[in-house]
Amino acid sequence: VPAELGGGSQELDFKSESKVILTVPARQMEAKLKLDVTKDPMWLDITIPIPIAPGQFQDHMMPHLFEFNEDYTELHLMGPPDQGMQAGIPLRRPTFIDKESKSYVKMSRGAAKASNEEKDVMGVVDELKGKGDGEKMIKYCELLTKKLKDAVKSSGFKFEEPQQHWPEQEIKDKYTSMLKMSQYIFLLEKHFGQALCTNVSNIIKTGQVVSDPTLAEAIAELRKIMIVTNMHKEEAPPAVPTPATTSFGVNQGEKKSLPVNQVSVAAPPPSSGLSALSLVLFGALGASAVLGIFYLLFGSSGSKQKKK
Repeated sequence: VPAELGGGSQELDFKSESKVILTVPARQMEAKLKLDVTKDPMWLDITIPIPIAPGQFQDHMMPHLFEFNEDYTELHLMGPPDQGMQAGIPLRRPTFIDKESKSYVKMSRGAAKASNEEKDVMGVVDELKGKGDGEKMIKYCELLTKKLKDAVKSSGFKFEEPQQHWPEQEIKDKYTSMLKMSQYIFLLEKHFGQALCTNVSNIIKTGQVVSDPTLAEAIAELRKIMIVTNMHKEEAPPAVPTPATTSFGVNQGEKKSLPVNQVSVAAPPPSSGLSALSLVLFGALGASAVLGIFYLLFGSSGSKQKKK
């Protein structure tokens, strides 16, 4: 993906004739797949669940044309000519494969290479091997806090829906900056694990008591910058917690400190594929911004793509 669109790679991982895993710079999701190889060019229809409200999704089909090169090492994919997606509004199927169109992508066989930013995250996670979940949570908070603070300092970054009266370039820059940040959050979730990231998000959202001072400080700093960037809305102070053991092994009614290496991460409940932290972004981004990220898979200025 071009740097101005957030960088990174995009993948189609075909699991069967009816299922494909989509990986875009800021999200991975399972989608329905329908092929018709009797057509010329062949048809490839992908149906994904798009958000229409927090916690609510609606299937949306994106019609494509496709063909292979002579040795089947490249997939030429032509997406819908419509610029964007809206729930309930069908997209038009292209009539031919136009390699000069922004809706055309060339995908090559093989797994996508990790970006330099992803390699940095992978290096940090490798150094944490054998460490307790508490230490991993601290480092996760520190990385995300630094990324958000740097973005605020350099450009006044925040998650917000662009206004229609803004200049076109300003709107584009806003979506690009939000995409880049969403991509980084996805990388953290990918390598630190969804369970850990979800638990950090839940602590921030509910105000759970964490008795380890280092972890509590890291979470407090992340909460502050999330408020600044519209990732978290500070609600009324939570009620005094009643004694109850949380999934972190912390008795909320006790004040004694718990060693970091005793903090444990419980697996999150089944979800639609969006983590709790990702859902925090929904209210700030709005449906159109989220859809804009999804749309990149099928129209990114003719950039080279990756395919598994």
